Amino acid sequence: GAINLTTTGANRVLTIASTVTGSGGITYTADNMTLGGTTAPGAGATVLLASTAATAINVGVGATDSAGVLGLSQAELATISGTGTITIGSGANTGGIVETGTLNIARDFFFTTGTTVAINAVIGGTTPVTSLTVTGPSGITIAANITGNGNSLTFNSPVTLATNTVLTDSGDITFVSTVNSDGTTRDLNVVSTAGSIFFNGAVGNTAALGALVLN
Repeated sequence: GAINLTTTGANRVLTIASTVTGSGGITYTADNMTLGGTTAPGAGATVLLASTAATAINVGVGATDSAGVLGLSQAELATISGTGTITIGSGANTGGIVETGTLNIARDFFFTTGTTVAINAVIGGTTPVTSLTVTGPSGITIAANITGNGNSLTFNSPVTLATNTVLTDSGDITFVSTVNSDGTTRDLNVVSTAGSIFFNGAVGNTAALGALVLN
């Protein structure tokens, strides 16, 4: 069945040092986490949540816990086995999500917050993610390239480009809302080798892009 492990209170640490198995999915809730051992949900989902809404969540190589920050490093995320999705954050989070270091794990990732998401380091540069779905109602900032491997890249909220950006996937690539530069003109190259590219909102309506290349 499903497993839910929770620590309450600001900056309390949840430590996983052995194997946790839950075929119905596994949810960890804590402001700080130390993920060792193995998290084994099989085909079930893994959900990683901060217990305090205002806790910021940092993701990727080098991400570490500190007061007010839940750090989920690539090494920690790699302890999650199976084929299910990995969801980081929820709509209740007000601290935002920042991808502070590279992320190279072939899994389906969901980054979800009630505020902003910042992608500041390459995702899928050496090992493409299987898919990536990003939700940040107050805006998604992309400052690095993203590569997926066959399912989809989906951006559910307004996107701001903070650098010239290449997004690559063999599946669909979808922008549900607007896409703009950050005030400096940015180029966007979107490559879907076997899927479709969808822009469901305006492009460059508040800050024009430079080159827009669709392949």
